[in-house]
Amino acid sequence: MMLKHNNCLCLITLLLASFQITFVYCEGWAWISGDKIVDQVSTYQYPGGRSGASTWHDVNVNLTWMFGGQGFSEFPSGKPHLLNDLWIFNFNPVTEAKEKMDYFVKLGPVVSTGNSQKEIKPWPGIRQHASMCGFSDSLILFGGLGENGTGLEDLWIFNLRDKTWRQMSKKGPSRRGHPGVWCFGSFMYIFGGLGEKGQILNDMWKLNMLTLEWTLLQPFSVDMELPFKADLPEGRNGPATWVSGGAFYMFGGNTASSFSYSMQLVEGLVSDMWRYFPCNSTWDRVKDPMITDNKKIHNHMDAEKDAGPTIPGPRIGAGSWVDSLGNLWLFGGAGSDASLATASKHSQVLSDIWRFNTKPKVWEFVGGSREGGKAGIYTNLGEETVDGLPGSRTEMMVFPGKSDKIYIFGGVGHDGRKVDGFLNDLWSLDVSSVMSYQYMISVLSLLLFLGVGIFLLIIGFVVGLSSREDKHHGLMNRLSYTAVRSGLGASGHQYKQLKTDSEFIM
Repeated sequence: MMLKHNNCLCLITLLLASFQITFVYCEGWAWISGDKIVDQVSTYQYPGGRSGASTWHDVNVNLTWMFGGQGFSEFPSGKPHLLNDLWIFNFNPVTEAKEKMDYFVKLGPVVSTGNSQKEIKPWPGIRQHASMCGFSDSLILFGGLGENGTGLEDLWIFNLRDKTWRQMSKKGPSRRGHPGVWCFGSFMYIFGGLGEKGQILNDMWKLNMLTLEWTLLQPFSVDMELPFKADLPEGRNGPATWVSGGAFYMFGGNTASSFSYSMQLVEGLVSDMWRYFPCNSTWDRVKDPMITDNKKIHNHMDAEKDAGPTIPGPRIGAGSWVDSLGNLWLFGGAGSDASLATASKHSQVLSDIWRFNTKPKVWEFVGGSREGGKAGIYTNLGEETVDGLPGSRTEMMVFPGKSDKIYIFGGVGHDGRKVDGFLNDLWSLDVSSVMSYQYMISVLSLLLFLGVGIFLLIIGFVVGLSSREDKHHGLMNRLSYTAVRSGLGASGHQYKQLKTDSEFIM
């Protein structure tokens, strides 16, 4: 019995050791452009520090468009302001160590200087957190947050061929900014956001980018009686969004109209995961938020055992992207780190990396810092290393690249001195190396698991065989003793009689 118990402990220990290998990750950040110091002004070749810009990636030509945000233009005013400049992000997949002006191309607006007179063409006004998608030869821009956080409702179309803007007068969603946004084929979907007076919205809209017609998909409001029992996401702004496998995913965001970055509170921030099916306009709750005994949400499963985070903490303004396998990635934002203190006190800017596997529907902590408020670690320019790390930040821009390489640009957070401000540094991360490394480790874990299983089966067989031999010898001794007493020898009849004997326990 003790031997069997020890075997079980051995099996559990080895299995845990084999599975523990799957939690060993690698990461290779490379600082490839921009400045180590916050609040840099723009030039005509490279954008200045900024956050909350709108982006759309054109997969056909592998270019990313970036509009507006809040930060610094080419005019050194000394403090950040809203922007309305339009940039194209391009990259050279062969070499990363090149001049920073090679990555960005500015398309406007054209600024008149001196006595020069230039024709002023229509151009969207300054804003941040606008909704932007593109299709065919058009770039679509809707709403956003203007001066004093006022929600906007204007709709603009940018012609990618002649590089001109045109404002449309199509009636659609109410004024808003910072909603969840999904670009899907020729449609742009938006959910919630901040309204004209800062109220939290929870309606769902679809824009046909060919006809420019809006469709209201989810008209539910907080005070409306639903005709059926529906499990719907709470209204929010600033969630992370993805499109994978024909479904829309949404994680976290802010649900409280009282939220502000300046107060640095976690109240209102959530960590739930939702999935929306555009084929039938239905929501599905994929993951509930992690809730502790004191009803506060954080990302630490077991503080006493230091089990580490098993789900990202509640946050707003995180960067998001999808890898070639359809898995969802999350970086940074502002919210709760792995400590219990941020669950009930102040939020932190974050630099953690998470991956959501859409098949088993589980989160995996991949890398970065478990603690918030980290300064950037800038290594040699263009050098991919495990030592480099972007400083903790939120409202950054994510530019997809080729072969599972992504780029992180700017945001609000910490520079190399741990000074807060608007960043304009550009980082790359090759997540394919993380995926291939994890695949290799997973195969190793599987082989180790099978090897341990076969080994324990052999041990169990040998132990079982030895035990049966011992019992067999004991049985033969008892048979011989009975045979001497009865003079019958070891016959079958005597064996049957012994099997029913209370003294003989097989």
